[in-house]
Amino acid sequence: MMLRLYTYTPRIIAEASGLRNEKTRLIGLMNNVDISYHFIGKAMLRDSLLTLLYLFVMSVATLAYAMLVFERPIGPDTNLDLMENSVWLIIITMTTVGYGDIYPQTPMGRQVAVIAALLAGPPPPCPLPPQSGTPAPSR
Repeated sequence: MMLRLYTYTPRIIAEASGLRNEKTRLIGLMNNVDISYHFIGKAMLRDSLLTLLYLFVMSVATLAYAMLVFERPIGPDTNLDLMENSVWLIIITMTTVGYGDIYPQTPMGRQVAVIAALLAGPPPPCPLPPQSGTPAPSR
């Protein structure tokens, strides 16, 4: 199911945008630009806040459902047997708050939580010294 969502979401967004027509294809050919689904998706993300909101809601819903499925075998010992609690966990994980009141207990549930944390934002890079044109003052 998640592979289908990954495959068809760019196509749905491209078809809904109105950018998959003959005029756009000809302009792309004249400028040597491949007008693919990913190109249209990037253009939509740059220009449309609703597309970004749609992708956020779909990723939260998909990850919460995956969490619900993977944590279901634990039974009533976990609070993640309800969709509301799974959505709460995914949103709290994506915002990197991590209250600790609800947490996954299965290995696959933990992997879903890691994916949610990485989707929220890439890990920060190693700190680098400032790269400016002026030398640092010596003491």
